[in-house]
Amino acid sequence: MLAQGNLRASDNKGVGPSFALSWYALRRFVWAIREEHSCLVRNHDSVLLSHCPHAVSENSVRIASVLGQTRSLLRFARGKPEPEKGPSKVSWEVINSCDARCRTCQRWTEETTPRLLSTEEGKWLIEDVARLGTLSFSFTGGEPFLREDLLELVRHASGLGLSTHISSNGLSFDDDRVREICESGLSTISFSLDGPNAELNDDLRGIDGYFETAVEYVRKLRDLREKTGRGPNIVINATISSKNASWLATFAELVRGNGADGLTFQPVHDFGGIQLGTSDNLQLKEEMVKEMSDAMEVVRKRDADIVPLPERFYSGMVDFVRDPRSLYKIPCVAGYLFAQVDPEGNIYPCPIKFASMGNIREKSFSDIWFGEEAKDIRRRIRADDHPICWMNCIAPMNILAQEIRNLRLGSLLSPSFRRHIMRRLKGA
Repeated sequence: MLAQGNLRASDNKGVGPSFALSWYALRRFVWAIREEHSCLVRNHDSVLLSHCPHAVSENSVRIASVLGQTRSLLRFARGKPEPEKGPSKVSWEVINSCDARCRTCQRWTEETTPRLLSTEEGKWLIEDVARLGTLSFSFTGGEPFLREDLLELVRHASGLGLSTHISSNGLSFDDDRVREICESGLSTISFSLDGPNAELNDDLRGIDGYFETAVEYVRKLRDLREKTGRGPNIVINATISSKNASWLATFAELVRGNGADGLTFQPVHDFGGIQLGTSDNLQLKEEMVKEMSDAMEVVRKRDADIVPLPERFYSGMVDFVRDPRSLYKIPCVAGYLFAQVDPEGNIYPCPIKFASMGNIREKSFSDIWFGEEAKDIRRRIRADDHPICWMNCIAPMNILAQEIRNLRLGSLLSPSFRRHIMRRLKGA
């Protein structure tokens, strides 16, 4: 039955009539998103125009992209095998090296590859995905601020109307960098913290003084944003392991106490092939589920206003620990609404990088996205021939696709769900 949530993208039987009957309700959902985005534009035009004379035209392009990506999402939910648009979100690992020493990641063991995409190549990539209607563009790593041209790339993406996001540890920040960030047009910055206090965080992140440095610059960014009226949303992102699962509710208190705007989290993963290997004593186990669930329940009830994750994400954390394969019941949008770019320009459907679609030094992103290799990878994903993850860069999009596919229109039309979608569109 459709309501049981086990319909596959490759199984179209029975979708058409049910979907047609609910088309009016889905149009209401699109209208609601468009109206909320219009309010967002109206509320912020005065700020935008102060430093962007083309803000109104850019917002028009932005709304067109939102509606185009909504259509792509509906196509995916209806089982259409190939996208008409580019991915809704692109995540570019701008560098492979890192200046932290995290126990759940081995990027810090790598030397910076000599084959990094250049500034110009990065700009071509950004322009190509913008033409394809991409909404959100993330700059990750490694530690992205180890690239000197990072904020130049952010300014380029922001100028093309993309929501922009950086995930950073903040270790290389100073007051000049804070000012440059606030002037760059960056939409959201995530500070990676694995403990709500210095002792726990610095042990997991491997650098003495890490916690104090990151929190200091959370506050400085907040203060400068309040003073100037410009600056990104500020989010704290945590990787949940056996060492910090019980502390999740305290992370929310850290966010509120230091003036950040949001909290995101995801379970620790163990993918050694992409330098995300995790020792056994840090992995989440069945015996930790109750403790983790209790902490998540506090956050779900108390802190929904600062956690831009759908409720299904919480139960998915438990599923990922107990039986990762059970998450195959949720359709994966990798390679359809999401794309990953590595530091050397290879295109993958998702952060796990289990198969390459091509390299932008050999073909344009557009040609790769609509090429035969990409089509083969999408067929594999529809057949559940892919690794399982529960990362917060892609799992919320999978949840949204499942909600539409199962026609759970009550949740789609609810104000809380629409607010979640708006956070995602703004790059939170």
